[in-house]
Amino acid sequence: MPQHYHGSCHCGAIKFDFEGEEITSGLRCSCSVCSRKGAMMNPKAIPPGKLNIDADENDIGLYQFGYAVA
Repeated sequence: MPQHYHGSCHCGAIKFDFEGEEITSGLRCSCSVCSRKGAMMNPKAIPPGKLNIDADENDIGLYQFGYAVA
């Protein structure tokens, strides 16, 4: 059964949601903000056409941290 997921960037300027299969595994991000929040990420890509982004176009950009894996 599809699940509804939602999230945002750290500052909250970019919000997203999608429906997909139940997420049963994840990875812990090692940055200080995610560590404090207990945030998780999933290594599987969100299927094309399923991701809805709610953000001002000027707020969207590329952010990389540490090893630039996420």
